[in-house]
Amino acid sequence: MTLNIKFIPAAWLVAAALLCLPVSCGDSHSSGEDGKEKTESGADSHDEHGEEIKMTPEAFKAAGIEVGTAEPGTFSVVVKGQGVIESPADGSATISAPASGIVKVREGIVPGAAVSAGERLFTVSSRGTAQADATAGLIAARDAAARELKRAEELLPDNLITRREYEQAKAAYEAAKAAVAGVGAASSRGVAVASPMAGHIATLDVASGAFVEMGQPLATVAQTRRLVARIDVSERDRARLAGVAGANLRVAGADETVSLADHGFRLLSVSPSTQSGTHYVPVYVEFDNPGTFANGSVVEAWLLASPREGVIALPKSAIVEDGGFCYVYEEVHPSVFRKHEVTVGSTDGSRVEITSGLRGGERIAMSGALRIKMAGMGSAIPAHSHNH
Repeated sequence: MTLNIKFIPAAWLVAAALLCLPVSCGDSHSSGEDGKEKTESGADSHDEHGEEIKMTPEAFKAAGIEVGTAEPGTFSVVVKGQGVIESPADGSATISAPASGIVKVREGIVPGAAVSAGERLFTVSSRGTAQADATAGLIAARDAAARELKRAEELLPDNLITRREYEQAKAAYEAAKAAVAGVGAASSRGVAVASPMAGHIATLDVASGAFVEMGQPLATVAQTRRLVARIDVSERDRARLAGVAGANLRVAGADETVSLADHGFRLLSVSPSTQSGTHYVPVYVEFDNPGTFANGSVVEAWLLASPREGVIALPKSAIVEDGGFCYVYEEVHPSVFRKHEVTVGSTDGSRVEITSGLRGGERIAMSGALRIKMAGMGSAIPAHSHNH
């Protein structure tokens, strides 16, 4: 019998042998065009099989790492803006000189200083000034006003003067008496000037040793319990301002972001027009001062509008950036972490929306992620073999 044997190329034999090799880890994978191993879902499998970072319990504790579960929840539509802190319209008072003379500013009274209601801030004295010579004239005017009032009191019962004329005579006497009291005190021991309200010194308009006239402004006191923030947002975001129910503020350059939901937040108004010469819409909100802000503070702001459900959001401290990509660290075993790539969306100043990369239920380092990254630069170990 003649055998018909055809030549089989060696390359075909090698390809057939490779097809018979088993797939490791029990997962079904395919190779992408970029050469990276892919899972059945098409996602890069380096998240599941990347390097692990193992930390000792001592290092874990020293790094201040807190681990939590990534779960879908509520995350609001966010409108970013910037603004400035102001006092409410009724939240400030101007302190004026009660008499003419030399003013002395109490030590420690400077712009920004906290003051209490009734606390002495200034002393005004006319001793040694020409104002002291006016005391005699004021006394004479007071005595004349007293005589006019006495005469009005005698004529009123017989309706020889009107009630209005009587009230005018009485007001003139009270004013003359107050003028004498003020100047008299100023010319002797000085007149103490106190703050009418608790707050802080917003402006200081005089310096110790200066001569002031009666009624001249000495300082402005602004209360700090209730504040207003004027937040400027882009005109293109106006439609997203409907239903603003909260805001997060952070003093420019600071680390702490304050949620106004915990401090009596109230939306006052959204301006119907933009600021002159700009494309920004002013939004005014009111809140109780947590002690972080002062009148004039420049702030970054995140206005929180319509809530969205089913959103995974993590603290900013859980996310690190490396090479233009964002990562979180998933705890795969106690004190053992694996870098996990995620895609981020908007932020409310405290939390960041995760748009892809997490399904929910993962144990994530919520704080200390940067410490884990630094530890991984020197303590990364090969991926575990799934044999535990």
